[in-house]
Amino acid sequence: MTVANRSEMLDACMADINWRKLQTMVAWLSRQHKRAREELRTAEKNFDDLDKTASKVQRDTWQRQMSEANENRLTKSDPSAMDLYNAKNSKEDVELSIIPLPSSFDVLPDGWMDLAQTEEELRVAQANEALELLRSDIGHKSYLYRANRALANGKRERTRGYDSINAVERSMRINAQKYRLALWALERLSVATKYPQFQALVREDTKAVTAIYDPNKPGLRTDIMSWIWKINIKEDSETHNYLDDIYRVNWIRSISVRDRWQEELVIVESEMECPALPRLPLVVFVFLYIEMLADALVELKSLDHAALLNLLQYATSRSRSIGLTYVTNHGRCSDKEKDHYLSYLSNELLTAAYILGYGVSVYTDRIPVPPSLRRMMRAVTQNQLANTAMLLQIVTSSDAKEHLLAHYSGDWWTGYPATWTDDSPRPVTSVTALVEHWRIQRRNAISLDRRNIVDAANLAGLSVAELQEAQSVAEDTVATLDLEWDLTSRQISLVNYRIAELTDLEKRLKALTEKKSLEHLKDDVAEGSTGGAKKQAGGGK
Repeated sequence: MTVANRSEMLDACMADINWRKLQTMVAWLSRQHKRAREELRTAEKNFDDLDKTASKVQRDTWQRQMSEANENRLTKSDPSAMDLYNAKNSKEDVELSIIPLPSSFDVLPDGWMDLAQTEEELRVAQANEALELLRSDIGHKSYLYRANRALANGKRERTRGYDSINAVERSMRINAQKYRLALWALERLSVATKYPQFQALVREDTKAVTAIYDPNKPGLRTDIMSWIWKINIKEDSETHNYLDDIYRVNWIRSISVRDRWQEELVIVESEMECPALPRLPLVVFVFLYIEMLADALVELKSLDHAALLNLLQYATSRSRSIGLTYVTNHGRCSDKEKDHYLSYLSNELLTAAYILGYGVSVYTDRIPVPPSLRRMMRAVTQNQLANTAMLLQIVTSSDAKEHLLAHYSGDWWTGYPATWTDDSPRPVTSVTALVEHWRIQRRNAISLDRRNIVDAANLAGLSVAELQEAQSVAEDTVATLDLEWDLTSRQISLVNYRIAELTDLEKRLKALTEKKSLEHLKDDVAEGSTGGAKKQAGGGK
């Protein structure tokens, strides 16, 4: 595959991808809106479970730390400020690490009804202590994984590096068994329903905390902490520092996930709302959009085939005039003004494309697509509308069935942005508005009318109104010719400039070639002189 073929293939693929995105945008927004609401509910529940068991001092401290970290990241461009989202405690030597072991309790036999209350209290204490030790072991295991990432990836070699992991897992199994024993005893006493915080313990609940040993793992923000981390946060934090570190990291990550989905929900709903009515509910916007489409269909149904072609040519002519003005005046606009201008031009093009689609779907007769409209829509799908060179070539291309008018109804682009006021015309954003402008200028918008309104006619037999109409058409024609002459002059000037550049480049290349030839000639002469001298010296010897 050659370079040109590869480039064309990539351009075609990108254009197809952009077009498919444009076609599936509505369905994607609907799915994203549903997903954002579900994820927000999950994130809020997860954060509430963590937040309600933390102390007020912890919440205030973590909130202040998170705010300071986010502010430093935004204002000071300090990425190290986000280290707050990771664990701070450093690893300890395996030989010096203390593995907390649970205390043992005597199991009272069933049937001692007078000791049921005491056994209940003991079993609740046993369950809480087992969970506390279990959380401590999981935190310790997470920090061991953090110290040696290979152990977390399943590379369990028979080395002393994994002996510490085995020791922690043995302790976890003992604590998990003690908790299950306490829960079983509470169920036998028929009091387990009084303690809904004690749930069945499964293997997934004893997994290491990924946010500690691998904080950059993809998809981590969707992970939810087990229920064992959502009870007794305050007491655990006072007992073990690294448990406080785990709670802090997961509390900050949970509130960040909740805020992220709140932001996503706001963004998706704002994208689905009407730009002119951003505060309306989504349901109201849907009804307004349907009503706008109904008005557009009513307007288009009232037109016959010829009138629809005329309207399409008029919309294309407006877009060409807008593009021509942008190419001429874009140097005097700021980047923000350029973006607004191109977005307005895109709206005009999409309105023309809607008219074209309606004509193709309704009429069996062929609907010719104006070449300028086809090329500008291709530039939109390829995100090349801001390419002034391409846009200049499109809007200045001549076609027998396309022409520019000297004046357009609602020509918002002639004074943009210098003379824009609140009373200035606004860009067309609906078919109804475009049809209104077209009805005003329908006499000048007919593409098949070659402006030969008085051909083979007796001027003496024309009325005053017909003469005035002929004069108006002639004036429009002269203005259009002046505009085309100005464009042609600009193109000729550009061609002359390019010719001058090429001529200068040719002279420089010629001079460089002569210089290189002269240097090679001097080198050859020098080599010949040196060779002759050597021969004379040899003959003398």
